[in-house]
Amino acid sequence: MEIARYDLIVIGSGPAGEKAAVKAAYFNYKVALIENSRHFGGTAAEEAIPAKVLKEMALRLSGKFDQKVYGEFNNKKILVENFLERARILSQHQSVTVKENLENHKVDLYKGTASFVDPHTIQINGEEDVTIYGENIVISTGSSPMYFGDTLIINEKERLTAPNHLIVDGKRIHNTKTLLEANRFPKSLCIVGMGVSGCEYASAFSAMGTKVTIINRSDNILSFMDTDIVQFFLEELRKDGVSINFFEEIESIEIPNNDEELLTVMLKTGKKLSVDMVLYAGGRTGNTPQLKIENAGLRVNEKGAIPIDEHYRTSVPHIYAAGDVNGKALLANLAMDQGRIAVAKMFQMKDINELGKCSPLGIYSIPEMASVGLTEEQVKKNGINYCVGVCNYSDVPKGALVEGNGMIKLVFERESKVVLGVHVIGALATELVHYGIDLVKSRKSLMDLITEAFNFPTLHEVYKYAAYDGLSNLTGHKLKKSAFKK
Repeated sequence: MEIARYDLIVIGSGPAGEKAAVKAAYFNYKVALIENSRHFGGTAAEEAIPAKVLKEMALRLSGKFDQKVYGEFNNKKILVENFLERARILSQHQSVTVKENLENHKVDLYKGTASFVDPHTIQINGEEDVTIYGENIVISTGSSPMYFGDTLIINEKERLTAPNHLIVDGKRIHNTKTLLEANRFPKSLCIVGMGVSGCEYASAFSAMGTKVTIINRSDNILSFMDTDIVQFFLEELRKDGVSINFFEEIESIEIPNNDEELLTVMLKTGKKLSVDMVLYAGGRTGNTPQLKIENAGLRVNEKGAIPIDEHYRTSVPHIYAAGDVNGKALLANLAMDQGRIAVAKMFQMKDINELGKCSPLGIYSIPEMASVGLTEEQVKKNGINYCVGVCNYSDVPKGALVEGNGMIKLVFERESKVVLGVHVIGALATELVHYGIDLVKSRKSLMDLITEAFNFPTLHEVYKYAAYDGLSNLTGHKLKKSAFKK
């Protein structure tokens, strides 16, 4: 039987895979997509959306940002059944949307586990075993939770040997995926790692009333964000009662036979913790073990990612890796464009060759954090003569009314007053930062910014008052205290 031949085979239906497949199909290339999960949409549908549901439920039902207007809420209990049902509905919606988009573009869909037979041939093991051939291939299989060091969970089917205290059981000891599927919320939670996921989960669970303890190997966290923003976030966590322990690691965990009893977590410093559950939030690794990429002449690096060039092409010229699996930026918005760029390169479309120079970063914590452009630390390192301007949310009417604690920080070149970076923390920060993209990309100055007329009352007014603060820092004529503690 002759095997089906395609111009492009895409492995994985996450943000990168979906966009790569539909872009090629739109231009009349014959495309196949393989998905081994029960749902289309990859990690974005299965983990990212449920995590955001958790955050939104924590905000809305705890009344965290509404108490100024409506007073304290008496009922802060969030039922796990409510969360699981809402997360299921939204995940399913995303999955259906992705599948419909692929079908509308006439992409051939295969369900099963893909593995390379050779650089062009893919074996699919599913309800029926099928072999297909691709002139070009995009690997977009996403990533899975990993632990610190050399102990990690690859996926649900393949688990590496781990010390007892690092084995995820999905009941009392979790990774970022199993916690979202738990049948109850923790009464108290020890989070190991203060990366993006650790910060998001810590803030969400603490907002719901869970006693949260964080342990981290060092005090260097979120190093890609502006230090002032990170320090503001840490203060907000502490205000919510989160215990943050730097320079700590787990030595062992004692798991009782009775689920009503607390776990005993022993740290290497000798400190002992008693908690209901433990969450390992120590990063992610590429989903590659079942692909048999060695049959295609590929390899992974020490982090489990597939090395690529600037066009997301691997060491095998017709094979590309886009999204989490290449380890470059674990962000859905960037993964989508990586998939599009890979297809544009392989078919010489010449419509999109690289990611935008001013891509924003967003962390969906409580409060949210977002950034675009250079941080203060980066301009210092580059030897740029700079200044900053800041504005508290509470300095504008909308922020003072309902939006809780937050602030914006503008980093600008001292002589030209050109904005080099925009950094926001607070409610809606991941939305608010988008105006900053144009400021940085178009090299607009503070003088341009203060001439803008924003709707009143809106949070966007913080941009104008941060610009005024920056100008007052230049002249030394300040009437307001700085939003940041220096």
